[in-house]
Amino acid sequence: MVELPHPLRRTVEHVYLTDSGGTPLVHLSRTLPSDKDPDLVASMFTAIQNFMDDSFHSMGIGDVRSIEMGDRHHVAFGRGHALLFYVVYRGRESNHLEQRVIH
Repeated sequence: MVELPHPLRRTVEHVYLTDSGGTPLVHLSRTLPSDKDPDLVASMFTAIQNFMDDSFHSMGIGDVRSIEMGDRHHVAFGRGHALLFYVVYRGRESNHLEQRVIH
């Protein structure tokens, strides 16, 4: 029997770190490597973040901080001076986690 996580808990599945241009630097995973290329995934998150930031800045909306994937998966985006940081987690949305990633 597979034990499902409690719906109110959050579980970090993946952490990606890239340079400001989107070149992957580090990938950490809670599980064994998947069939998805982590460099490609990190680059995809960078492209999504850049596209959303460019698209919505003209409307006076700030930077993208997170996106939701499916029912319970989320990606929190963080941006430093020279680095981009992505945390993929499962469970309920967490403003606290997203604030920690951003700062």
